[in-house]
Amino acid sequence: MMKNMIPDRERKQKLEARLTGCEFGSKVLAFVTVDSTNLVLKRELERLPHGTLAIAEEQTFGRGRRGRSWQSPAGTGVWMSLLIKNLPKTDKAPMITIVAALAVARALREISDADCLIKWPNDIVLGGRKICGILTEMCTTENGQMGIIVGIGINISQCEFPAELAQTATSLKIETGCEFDRLEIVGRIMCHFEDLYRQFLQGGDLQNLQEEYNQLLVNAGKEIQIISEHDPFRGIGIGIDAQGRLLVESGGTVKAVLSGEVSVRGIYGYC
Repeated sequence: MMKNMIPDRERKQKLEARLTGCEFGSKVLAFVTVDSTNLVLKRELERLPHGTLAIAEEQTFGRGRRGRSWQSPAGTGVWMSLLIKNLPKTDKAPMITIVAALAVARALREISDADCLIKWPNDIVLGGRKICGILTEMCTTENGQMGIIVGIGINISQCEFPAELAQTATSLKIETGCEFDRLEIVGRIMCHFEDLYRQFLQGGDLQNLQEEYNQLLVNAGKEIQIISEHDPFRGIGIGIDAQGRLLVESGGTVKAVLSGEVSVRGIYGYC
């Protein structure tokens, strides 16, 4: 074990008891502090089984999309990663972010009764600010072992954020004024992810999740800006298709966006 990885046996036992019989969370790695839960699974990809869950009280090197850092202070959030090894086709890996986002949105709405919405492709927003980010990575070992790692970071009990994040980030406590059991949130996310992932595998794409996802999509019906090196444009968000692409009406035509930065009017200060 690396020097900066401190195990958390108590939380491990509590989560294992909560997730008994589940496919996801069949093995739990829990830490007081760690560099990154995604990195933990990546380093041990060869030996860890499908469904392994890694959680930490604190991350010292949390990351978001495009290499951005993610603030993960001790005892304030849910910092977790999940290992998937049974995806039949690797080209479906990007759809896992959609599955995870819906699982998180379900869990947070359920436990807090707050209007948590999804910002395509990988954020959960509340009150127009970011409460959760999801980072999905496809990894391959030297021996050809493949796996998908889904990292989830949720701001739960922070009362304030650094000045550079104050306009774009929020927490469940800031928005609701309430305290929450973070392990209960993890357990609910795992249960919803298992249900949604099963539907995803059965359908072969996102057709079974599309309607529910689009109902929670903050991009839908809003003016959005697609920031892309090759084809930047503005339009009105419609929803996602069965492949998880964002459908945008622009200039009388509907475009399907597979990836890129998306700004939504009224969200994260974009006006």
